[in-house]
Order: sequence, then structure tokens, then C-alpha cells
Amino acid sequence: MAGSKLHAWEFPLILIPPVWIMVGIASIYFLSSILAGWFYPMQSFEPDLAAYFVFFREFMSGGDSLHGLGYFNHPKALLVFLLGPLGNHLAAIFLSAAFCGLLGVVVYQIGLRCFGVEGALLWVGILLFDPGRIFYTLQSGADFYVAVFLFSAISLCLTGRWASAGFVVFLACLVKPVAVPCALQFLLAPVSRARRLALLTLPALAVGVTLAVHKIFLGSWLAPGNFLAEFARLRQVPGTPFWELPHFVFWEFLVRNRLGWTALFGCVGFCVWIWRDRARLCHPLFLMPVLLFLGYVLLAASNPFMPFFRFFWPIEVWFAGYSAYGIYCLAKIVARKFPSAFPALLFLGLVALATQSLLIWNKYHVSIARPMETERRFFLKAADVLKTGMADGDTVVAPLASLPILMFHSGSQNPGRSILAQESVGASDFDWLVWAPRSYLTGPAAGAARKILDSGGYELICLDSNSGVWRKNHRE
Repeated sequence: MAGSKLHAWEFPLILIPPVWIMVGIASIYFLSSILAGWFYPMQSFEPDLAAYFVFFREFMSGGDSLHGLGYFNHPKALLVFLLGPLGNHLAAIFLSAAFCGLLGVVVYQIGLRCFGVEGALLWVGILLFDPGRIFYTLQSGADFYVAVFLFSAISLCLTGRWASAGFVVFLACLVKPVAVPCALQFLLAPVSRARRLALLTLPALAVGVTLAVHKIFLGSWLAPGNFLAEFARLRQVPGTPFWELPHFVFWEFLVRNRLGWTALFGCVGFCVWIWRDRARLCHPLFLMPVLLFLGYVLLAASNPFMPFFRFFWPIEVWFAGYSAYGIYCLAKIVARKFPSAFPALLFLGLVALATQSLLIWNKYHVSIARPMETERRFFLKAADVLKTGMADGDTVVAPLASLPILMFHSGSQNPGRSILAQESVGASDFDWLVWAPRSYLTGPAAGAARKILDSGGYELICLDSNSGVWRKNHRE
């Protein structure tokens, strides 16, 4: 490999893969996402996605009803203006599925340069069966888009297109500013000092844009900090301190919840990959995901937050690459004595990881996905009731998780002041109550809603299983 030891990874001697392979991978990823959307039609009615629609509608109408609403989903600058104008959940699925196809292609390209043909195909196969890829695509999740931009930037770095990589990191920062530390990778770029400075400046620009967006939509420059603090207060759970984050991500998430014993493949692949060339500690495939994780650590250090598994899905995608390489290395060792068994061993490794993914998929399907489908159908029905029954000046209380869906689909012209979170207002008196026991963040919030109903001053308008919409009697 050409170049100094520090940049031994810079321009690998790998041919560009045939176009038909990349088109095939993109098509499989795209179509599998669309097919999953047919099985799980309510997954796209994600509160964050509905919030982007609400933010964009408020932006176009000049409204400010969301100002000061500390518990409302904070806007991701890029996604508000990428997905918000669509105003349609089905259109968002198709757009996110196209980005999912792009993710499959860049993962294959990175795999070719870092793990060889077999490792690249294994990585693509592992990610194909990953339930996170499906559900986060359908939800148009912010962490899904961060993963797309992160691995696109890594692929561009490996081909020496540093300016393009810098722009893609800028896009990732517009989705989540925790990606800002990823720009430190450019300190190792073999370019002029002026270009390095420009590449490092782009993320700072993204932070400025993000703060401006928060000021416009929520009336506060530091809205994310307010949201994290308010969410922790409403949930009555303290934020996770930064020193506990590595244990949460690499043990609770990756090993205990996601990979189980198959995490051994990733550990083997990572150790062998680094051991064969210490310069890979500066490799974009190693350094940029680590820097993304560092962004979360710095966030937790400055403002402890409650972590969710979805935040760290890009780390799972990253670790899946090392799992693919681990399977390849172990198969090579066994194949020294049984050369003809090499393809079968690769296939068995893929089957092991795919089986683990399907087990997680089934668990998610039973405990989360199906109940969520039922819950969101009810929220849409409740939004229709509010759309036809709400009078000017009426106020609604509902579970926090339902607010963006109700705000957007009820067509409320003053959403931040007319539709409020039950977790925030307690047992106060309101005109409408959306009762969905499973959706409340805490038992006390559900108890406050129950207290309102038990007062006897409300009539049932719509009932769906154990959820319902109630309206106050004798409204003037």
C-alpha cells in the first residue's frame, strides 16, 4: 500500500465493484424496506416523523405555538426540511427506503476495501436481516440517517474524496450534533492545512444552523437541553452519567440485547483486523464510529440523558462489519485443513447471525411492533375525532407519545397550545382527554388521567379496545 504508515489505509488497491452488484444490493434493501412497510403500515407514523411535519407546517404558516414547549420532540434541522415538506408518511417511507439502498451500497464498498469480497458480502447479508435496519427505515429515524451519512463519509474518505466526506459529515451533524467529533478524522487527511481547517469548520457551521432552527421552532437556542431535562423529569428517571454509557452501549445493547453469543465473531474480527496493522487505529472505519460514540459521551457529560437503543444503531452497523470479518477469519483457519468447507463455513456464520436477528425480530414483533401498530391506529382515529369535534379554544390532554400524531393529523392550527401532554399537566381540567394506558410514560400520569375520568364530568366519544376519546360534558 502506498503512503506513510499513518495513511497506509488511504488508497486501497481494490477495483470499483461492478455497477450491477451495487444496483442489486440497493434494490434488495429498497424492496425489503417497502415490503416491511406493507406488513407494518403504522411504523411510519412515528412521533418524530409526525413532529417534522408539524414543524414544517408551523414554519410555512409562521406559527409559534410550539415555543416554550420543553417536552416536545426537538427538531432535527436537516430532517425537518427533507421530510417535513413531504407531509405524507408513505412518501417518507419511499424516500427513507431509497437511503436504505444507499446504505447497503456504501457498506459493500467499505467492506470490499477493508474485509475483502467475502467480508463485504457477509456484512451486507448481516445488515439485510437486521431488524433495526427495517424498523428505523420505516420510522425515518434520525439515527438511521446518521448511519447513512456516517458510512457514506467513511466510504468517501477511503477513496480520498475528503471534501465530499466533509460535506456528508456536515449533513450528519445537521441531523444530530453528536456527530460533530467525527470531523476530527480530517486532522489525519493528507491535504493542505487550509483544507483541513475548512473540513473542521463545516461541523461548527452545522451546529450554528441547528441552534438557529431550534430558536425558530421552539423559541430557545438550547432547546435540546431543555427537552432532555424535561423528558427525564416527566419520566421520573435520572439521566445516565457519561461513565455508564460504554457499559450501556457495548454490553447492554450490543451483547445482551442484540447479538448474544454471536458478539464473539465481532470481537474476533475487530482484534484480528487491528492486530494485522496498528495504523488502522487511525482508519476511518475505526475512528469515525468511535468519535460518534464520543459525541454521545460528551453530551452525557454536559447534560445526562436517558439513552435508547436506537441512538446507537450506527454502532451496531459498525460492529456488524467486524462480525463479518470475524466469520471470514475463523472460516479461513478451519479451511486450512478442509479447503472445500470454506463456503459452507461462511454460510453457517451468516446463518448464526441471521438467526439471532430473527429471534430479536420476533421479540420486537410481539412485545413492541404489534402493540405499537394498534396504538397508532387508535391515535389516528382519535385525531379524526378531534378534527371534526374540537371547537376553537378547546384543549386536549393526551400521552406524550401521541402529541405529534394528534397535532398533525387533527389539523390543529394552534397545536402547541391546544394539545398538551398528560405527563406535564397532571389532573387539571380540560375539554378533551385521549386515554391510552399503554402510552403514558409513568404510572402517575396514567393515574392523573384516570382521576379526570373518574370525576364523572366526561362522556365517551370513541372507544377502541382499552383506549378512548373523552369529551367534557356541558361545554359552553
